[in-house]
Amino acid sequence: MNLAKTREGMLISAAEAFIMAPPARTSFSCPTCGTPLFFVGATGASRPHFRVSASRPHETDCIEAQLLDITFEAQDAYAAEASVTFMSIASRVSLRAIGYFAKHPHQLKTMNRRLFEEFVAELFKGFGYEVELTKQTRDGGFDLIAVTSRDYINQRFLIECKRPDPKNPVRLDVVKHLHATKIDQGANKAILVTTTHFTEDAHRYGKRHAIELDLKDFDDLVEWLHHYLRIKARA
Repeated sequence: MNLAKTREGMLISAAEAFIMAPPARTSFSCPTCGTPLFFVGATGASRPHFRVSASRPHETDCIEAQLLDITFEAQDAYAAEASVTFMSIASRVSLRAIGYFAKHPHQLKTMNRRLFEEFVAELFKGFGYEVELTKQTRDGGFDLIAVTSRDYINQRFLIECKRPDPKNPVRLDVVKHLHATKIDQGANKAILVTTTHFTEDAHRYGKRHAIELDLKDFDDLVEWLHHYLRIKARA
């Protein structure tokens, strides 16, 4: 797991814990079910993470246990491939998980960032797009490519997923960078989705370039979750 809760009730990532080098007896717990966790530092190919003891697993309905292990399962594939198609990870982002976040949307704000990208990929797949995730370590200005074909015309969208710290908005420079990448890549449109919100100047820029840019904040993301579930209910 990548996230844990301290005895004081604060959320901490495994990377932060690794930097802090907490004493061996420091107490951590699962943010969702409260099960005690142990911190494991970087060892060989393994990244820092939290784990449960063999004698006391997560509660059976704990969403953290279902979701956050996805990241570690996929690390080797992301490191080895220039890109990974959505179909290779689709089974790891479940309908049940999206239903959970539709009921508890604020937990999206502390989700593992790569897992957030996979969630957005699953949403777009549910909306009828073919989706590809870019390599985890790339810095090309976008995280997903979504393609749809209508009336024999392909539409290609670049999607950037931002899961900043909960109080941090997405700033104008990030929006401009995605816009420039969209032009350079020759895509039909660029979409930037975030778990927070946009600064006022970023909003104004998005409105001026609405044909090429679509900015989606936390409220839009929550509506996407419910729209996805409505589509699945009709299927």
